[in-house]
Amino acid sequence: MMWPRQFLEDLFSLFNEKKQEVVLMRSYDWLAGKAEGDIDLLVRLDMRVSVIESVEEFANREKWQIVYKDKDANHTHIVLFQGDESAIRSVHLDVQHYLGRKGFYYSSIEQVTHCTRKENHIRIQDGVDEIYALLLHVLLDKDKVKPFYRDVITKFNSGDLERKLEKELGKNQARAIVQWKEAGLPDSDLEPLKKKLRLRLKGRYLRNRLVPRLHKVRRVSRYLTSSKGVLIAALGPDGSGKSTVVEGIEQTLSLGAYPIQVVYMGKRDTFLPTSHLIRWYFKRKKMKKGNRSSEPEIHDLPVENKKNSFSSKIIEILGLTNWFLEQWARYLVEIRPVLAQGGVVLCDRFIYDLADRNRGSVVYSKLFLKFLVTFFPVPNSTYFFWESPEVLYERKKENTIARNEFLIENYRAILSQIPNSAEVRTNIPPENIINKVSIEVANKMASRW
Repeated sequence: MMWPRQFLEDLFSLFNEKKQEVVLMRSYDWLAGKAEGDIDLLVRLDMRVSVIESVEEFANREKWQIVYKDKDANHTHIVLFQGDESAIRSVHLDVQHYLGRKGFYYSSIEQVTHCTRKENHIRIQDGVDEIYALLLHVLLDKDKVKPFYRDVITKFNSGDLERKLEKELGKNQARAIVQWKEAGLPDSDLEPLKKKLRLRLKGRYLRNRLVPRLHKVRRVSRYLTSSKGVLIAALGPDGSGKSTVVEGIEQTLSLGAYPIQVVYMGKRDTFLPTSHLIRWYFKRKKMKKGNRSSEPEIHDLPVENKKNSFSSKIIEILGLTNWFLEQWARYLVEIRPVLAQGGVVLCDRFIYDLADRNRGSVVYSKLFLKFLVTFFPVPNSTYFFWESPEVLYERKKENTIARNEFLIENYRAILSQIPNSAEVRTNIPPENIINKVSIEVANKMASRW
């Protein structure tokens, strides 16, 4: 038996042993032995705490790490992680006590639990109740109909389904949905049906007029007050493999379905209007000189053109100030929301790249680096990816060997001033590095819960 199916059977054996009425919702891939998507569990509100305790007991017994927990009015998300450098597994459990999304209610547990059956310890929905819940899930939660959902729904008896829909939603709504089913659930009709269904459910359930708004307020308040996530920074010269590793870690940890995001923090992209203006200025300046192919510097003058005059220092400080504000804007808009949800942010490059000791100005000194560490959020872990200068040159041919030697020494000087930093040499297969760093990130996640 494949491990996803075995995982479900073992978990439900514990629920049954404790006489907890837990219903598995829709998780067809996991029933088929494939670890895809999350596992939706429906429980009564008065049993939610005890079920979560059972999950924690199961994780401890089977040696799974809990790397993520998040709770709102209806959902409790728990992500379990297990693995070593050869293989990684993760499971996302979504424990809920009614069927709904973002505070919008469409079905109670009583409408589900009265019609269930057991399949090798696993309690699942049966009959028309399963198709009804699946239909509402598709109509209210999805932008497109999954092929598997389409296959399951279209094969079900239309007469039984229409009677169920009439009872729950009324005759007109029922007929429209059955006609959509008989037409093969075309995606083009999904949005109009969704709007009508939401209006119907708003009229039927008073809470659907108020709770979704409260849900948004709660998410904003959590953004302002909570920060249980993990921030990872990846530094290194061009060709060191940091982007490859960062993308690989994202793909590996995304299996757990908790919030994870890669944010590029270099100068290739600009965020603030002032940054766009500076880029335009330097591009125009270089074009006047006939240098149309070079990528313009965004926030400061090229190193070789720096002067010790008072005006050049002012221009440099203004450019650095803009870059500092640029990084803060990215942090507040792209990074902070993910950290507030307890997720992982992987930064490809970081603000520390500004601390280049090869520049002539005094602002590129240890004091400047101290300023960055003090007045910008410090990552939970900073990784310096590197390889020999010759290999870096062969990989990218963007810097000379001498420049690569300097960059390696410079990054090491930076890391000596930054807590929780580590060197990673990329002379081994990328998948080994990705698994190793992913496990370290998961350990940091687990330490927060």
